[in-house]
Amino acid sequence: MFFDTVFFQQLVTTFVGVVLGIGAAFWVDRKLSERRNKEALSRLILSIEKSLSTNLSLLSSLEDDLKKENGQYFPLYPTDLVILDATGERKYEFDALTEWWIKIDQIRYELKHLEERLKLIRQLFINPTVDKDPVLEERLSLLQKKTLAHIPKIRELINKALAEIPLKKSS
Repeated sequence: MFFDTVFFQQLVTTFVGVVLGIGAAFWVDRKLSERRNKEALSRLILSIEKSLSTNLSLLSSLEDDLKKENGQYFPLYPTDLVILDATGERKYEFDALTEWWIKIDQIRYELKHLEERLKLIRQLFINPTVDKDPVLEERLSLLQKKTLAHIPKIRELINKALAEIPLKKSS
């Protein structure tokens, strides 16, 4: 007999089982991947939030320090750019938050700019000829004033970004 019913029943059953099994495996894999991505995004956002909060605190301290001592302040501490630099490219893997990521990169740029100003203040401040050279002393004073004037802009950007944290909107 050419047509063996049992054989074809087993063949069809096996085929349907394999198709359903592969489909179920892809579905489970997709769900697990979505969960991992959501957890990774959550950790990324929480890390950035912590970094922004740290920088906000540093800005307050820096502003207070630059206002006192008649401009004779030597800023020893830098801005905290470790997390913002480390997450520079990774965050764009999550397309849904592109606008927020752009704001974070703008803050990162402004903090780097501030860091460069602080480095220049340190270099001028430790220069032994600053007190003797009125031009250098004037440049140091001007740089400190411009740095002090730059802080509110950065603070505003950080406060806006903290107010728009994506996870807090959906929670």
